[in-house]
Amino acid sequence: MASASARSKPRASREPTLERPSVALLDRRNRVVDVRSQAMVKLIHGWLVRFGRDVVNQEMRRSGIRASAVLPISKGRKEQDKLTDELRDILLHFGMRQAKESSNQAVGLDVPLVESFIMRDFFAGKEALIQNLAAATRDRIRAAVRETIQGAVKEIPRPSPGEIAQRIRARFEPGNDLNFTLSVGRAATIARTELSQAQNTGIVAGYELVGIKRIEWLGYSDGRSGKRRHEKMIGMTVELGKKFTNPTTGKKLRYPGDPMAHISETAN
Repeated sequence: MASASARSKPRASREPTLERPSVALLDRRNRVVDVRSQAMVKLIHGWLVRFGRDVVNQEMRRSGIRASAVLPISKGRKEQDKLTDELRDILLHFGMRQAKESSNQAVGLDVPLVESFIMRDFFAGKEALIQNLAAATRDRIRAAVRETIQGAVKEIPRPSPGEIAQRIRARFEPGNDLNFTLSVGRAATIARTELSQAQNTGIVAGYELVGIKRIEWLGYSDGRSGKRRHEKMIGMTVELGKKFTNPTTGKKLRYPGDPMAHISETAN
């Protein structure tokens, strides 16, 4: 777990300063994300399943295979747009709640996050994330459905729509090639990544609004850093708005979980 902190200044400085969070506080922040992500995971997993089912339906219809009771008729693009709107509502609801709470706790007062440039970047990038997530899920499923159907139509006798649907479904079950695509595990990765980003964005946005000039990278080992080795960045300081450089990967981040950074530095 990593977190941004306001960098302490000498007493003679007139710039605002904040105390460095303790390891215990960082641990509490981490546990808040873990607990809140549980509710978010259920919603995202439900979304993945419904979105995936509709993509399967569309592809079966495009292939001339009539939908069966196993897979009801797709509602087409309108349904996909509706589902994408649902994902947007989930991410923004949980994200804004986490950002606001984290900001208030970090600076000790209620600041208007809507005035933060950092928060504006956060929300601007969220739309691209939502569209990319939906597109990536759609593309994986489409490819799998087309491959399965192409193999099935060559068989004599040809499998029924229900049998083809069952073959497609099997590819998303544990141990098969698309298991992760619509899984609880993927939903958990999305939820934790989103909440961690919102948490640290809210903290740094709060610092921005109260006039903090420099921030310090803090953290402790929770086993999630992996090959990123973010623990090597502990103690680095930068001007707020500038970027930290990960000495292990060379990637740059404005703060832990920076949504504008490469996904390899922020996932999970």
